[in-house]
Order: sequence, then C-alpha cells, then structure tokens
Amino acid sequence: MWDRVLGHQENKAFLRSMLQGERKTPSLLFYGPEGIGKRTLALEFARSFLCLRDPLADHCGCPSCRRFDLAVEALEQKKEAGEKESLDDQMNCKTGHFDFLYVKPVAGSDQIRIDQIKNVAAQATFAPTLSHYKVCLIEGADKLNQAAANAFLKLLEEPPSYWLFILIAANKSLMLPTIQSRVMALRFHPLTEAETAEVMAKNGVPDGAVLASLADGSPGQAMRLAAADALVWRERVLTLLEQIDRESLMLRLAGLDWLPKISRSDASTCVEMLLLLLRDGLMRCDPQLSLYHKDIAGRVAECFRSWSDRRLRRAYDIAEEYWQGLQSYIAGEMILTSLFLEIKRTDKEN
Repeated sequence: MWDRVLGHQENKAFLRSMLQGERKTPSLLFYGPEGIGKRTLALEFARSFLCLRDPLADHCGCPSCRRFDLAVEALEQKKEAGEKESLDDQMNCKTGHFDFLYVKPVAGSDQIRIDQIKNVAAQATFAPTLSHYKVCLIEGADKLNQAAANAFLKLLEEPPSYWLFILIAANKSLMLPTIQSRVMALRFHPLTEAETAEVMAKNGVPDGAVLASLADGSPGQAMRLAAADALVWRERVLTLLEQIDRESLMLRLAGLDWLPKISRSDASTCVEMLLLLLRDGLMRCDPQLSLYHKDIAGRVAECFRSWSDRRLRRAYDIAEEYWQGLQSYIAGEMILTSLFLEIKRTDKEN
C-alpha cells in the first residue's frame, strides 16, 4: 500500500491504522524537510481516507477514488506544465473532488491568506457529498499569515466530526504553538541515498544516482537539480576551480560563451554546486562525513590538493555571501565574475 512513496514506514503504519474500523478524524501535521514525500503521502492517505469501498486497497475503483485520481492528475499536470492558477482558483481551494479541498500559498506572495481559510470555513458548514468524510489538505501550513493562522485556529478548536485536516510544513517552528497543540504531528525524516536514487530511477531521471548523492535524502531536491541541469553547471564550476590559480583569470572568464547569457537562476545553481564542491574539499577536515560528489571524488580531491584548509573555509564563506547576493536583483554574470575573482584572491591570504 502506498508503494510509490518510499521510506517513512512508521508513519505509513500509523496512517494505515487510522483507516481500520471507524475512521477517526484528528487533525494531522506532516512535518520535515522539503521534497522527501510528505505531500505525496498526504495525497495517497487523503484518497484512502475518502474511499467508499476498501481504504486499505490501492485505487479500489470506487466513485470517490476515481474522482480523487482525476483531481490529483489535474493538479500534477498543472504543476508539471508550470501553469499558474488564477487567484480565484486558489481562493476556492477546490480540486475536482467534492469532498477534498486543497490549500497552498498564493503564487507571488508565498503565503496562505485569510480569504483561503475563510473559504475552507464556509465549506465546513456542508456535509460530505460523495464520501462519508471531507478532507482539507493544507500545503505550506508554516506559511499561513497571521490573520489566516488565527482564523484557522478557530476551525481547529471545534472541527466538524466528519472533517480531516492534513497540514504539511517544512518548518514546524514557524507555526503558532496553539495550532501545534491541536494537531497530531508526524515527523518525516530524509530518505536514504539509495531510496532517493530509487525514486530517480522510477521517474527515469538520467544520472539519478549522482543527483541523489547531492540531494540530502530529498527526491524533490534531486528532481529540482535535474530540471536545473545541475551536473552541467557543476562541470563548468569545477573546470573554473581547476584553472583558478592560473594567470589571466579575467581573460578566461571573458572567453566563456555561457557566462554573458547566464540567468540568475542558473547562476544560483552554479553557486550551489560551488558550495557543495568546496564542502567536499573540506571533507579532509572531517572524514566522518560522506561526500556529495562521489562520482568525481578523485578529481575534486586533486583540484583542492594544494589548497590549505584556511583557504577552503574562506572560499566557502565567500560563496555563501554571494549566495545571499543572488537573492537580490544583481545580474548572474556580474555575481559569478566577482565571486571567482574573489576566490582567486584567497590564495594571497595564505
């Protein structure tokens, strides 16, 4: 059951127990790092909870399960296509299944607004239409703005008996303590590297095992890196690092055909790869930690062979500072040019 969600066996066992006998409707909180399967399992559990026939079966084919699968398929297609829902669509929180509401942060503001919670509260007055229950999934529950959080707290204080709330959060500490005290919290841990690689293989992602090693147990992170062509940018960054102590770095940078055209998002991926490469270079200080770049470990070690630990730490600090700069509106070319020139100067600080 829920086999497409790897790992999280203890949480799966607990959720399966909720589907046996009379289904209880406590409010649930799934919390843990981004991209490790919280949302996927929440959707699978919501479908099972609304099932009319056999909630312990995978896609039993009842009217509720069929409707739910169509609703999720529509949600995923929009997500994959990068389509933006209108503000009205987001405020309505509707999914295509009569008894399933889906709330997420409004695009552009990255917050869940009070209008969305008011819409959920309005729906709470109506009994289920297709299933015996109603489920409201709130993705980004740690992004409820103050007004929305206070309004949602009122819902949690006296929820309708047939309603199940499922909250998803990456950072539980950002949620109101009064909300946390009224939910049953399930902590989700990162997957193993092998499990992350298995997710990549199931999705047919090229170089999935390599991306899994860079993703800290987060399949979502690995998928993001794949979409960003992270391994292409890693190769470019490492090549520059290998040549950084040669003469005329400025001329070398000026001769790169990709640098003048680089977007801020691609520059961000470059700096992300730079930080991971420098972190692996620092691994000689703490051999207990595992490498990110296992596939090119020898090349990375050779690149930093002549670098002192002090220089590596200084370069890492500089890269982190520039990472913050990329969150502003500074051009990617300017950021990277300045960054590599400043890292070159760290050789003079030894």
